[in-house]
Amino acid sequence: MLLRQQWVVDERLLFPMVQVPIAMIGEAGEEEKRGLAPVFRRKALWAGVGVPMVFYSLRALNQYNPAIPEGIPLRWFLTFAKGAVVIPWTFNYAGTGFGYLLSTKLSFSIWVMGALTIAEEVALSTLGVSSGGPLLQLLITLAYQRLPWWPLHPLSFPIGAVWCTHQVMVSMFLAWLTKITVLHYGGVRLYRATRPFFLGLILGHYLAGGWWLVIDGFMGMRENYLFFW
Repeated sequence: MLLRQQWVVDERLLFPMVQVPIAMIGEAGEEEKRGLAPVFRRKALWAGVGVPMVFYSLRALNQYNPAIPEGIPLRWFLTFAKGAVVIPWTFNYAGTGFGYLLSTKLSFSIWVMGALTIAEEVALSTLGVSSGGPLLQLLITLAYQRLPWWPLHPLSFPIGAVWCTHQVMVSMFLAWLTKITVLHYGGVRLYRATRPFFLGLILGHYLAGGWWLVIDGFMGMRENYLFFW
């Protein structure tokens, strides 16, 4: 409630975590058919669901039989300062979907600040530079409030410094790049047409996880990691 005026009224943040259940139950004024919200009749939604279902299933089947190709690699490690700093990067379908639902300014801010915090970690490990986190947060907030052209959102600094943000930077960058391209060439109309696909990526991400959790439980398979958060 303390931040409602700033986030909901002034900045109109989109809250992507809420958009998925709203789309599933249908927004006010939308006509249901056979008890289903209109989004479930969109082919783009099911195309989005199918992508993680297929590739996560390949990854899961590879654990049962290594002869089955694993599919797209989902995890990399970047090493800096002669191994002193190791940053895990992952490609995450849900992260890509949520990133597409964010405003372009916020998604841009998150992946940029994530990259800057990695640079800070490297500097701390190699040069012994002191961290200026509180001062940097203050400067970003003041710049955002006073400079209309300032691209970084104040929320990006605390979010970018979180460990899991480093892992979704690739997904957030791809979502941001895709969205600005869609808006540039197709405008809001094309964005609305492609939005169900990215909702489908989120649904497919967790449906695949739940599906293989049940299968692995019956088969006695352990440590069959499809994704990392």
